[in-house]
Amino acid sequence: MTEEELLEECISNFPTIFKDALVNKPKIKEKFIKNVSKEYKELPVYRALCYENSIIDEDFRSYNELALLRKEEGKLDTLEWYSVSVNEDREQLINVLDIPNEERKILGIAKGMMQCEFGPADFVGKKTHHNWYLYDGVISSLKEQFKIEPILAEKGDNYDERFGILE
Repeated sequence: MTEEELLEECISNFPTIFKDALVNKPKIKEKFIKNVSKEYKELPVYRALCYENSIIDEDFRSYNELALLRKEEGKLDTLEWYSVSVNEDREQLINVLDIPNEERKILGIAKGMMQCEFGPADFVGKKTHHNWYLYDGVISSLKEQFKIEPILAEKGDNYDERFGILE
């Protein structure tokens, strides 16, 4: 992504907290330009949810947006805190987050398509995890498009003893 593309298109579409960081924090802007692509192939991804059986706005807010809403301190000098995490690999997401975990506030996952019209994302290396920098005003579309995925399954033919997941 060139600096001109970033300034002309992306900044105007981001939530205010991220716009301010890209304008006022040169290290954030430099890292964003270096690591993020605004054009990419549509990709099926999984997203962790706050609740097991519902998708809410907070599921698609960045850590810094959530901190601002809760009047907490965010990590305003950390680029990734302006994104939402998504993963191409369902089991990796479940393993990393240790879902379900009563101590964590993450109880479910949803599957949807990561699409460039909702915002740019990083594609550094061959990772299955991506930081997705969502444009302002896209949450309602994402809530409609993403669908809740069951995590636990009854013991049966395809039961995985470690996670209780259907393969």
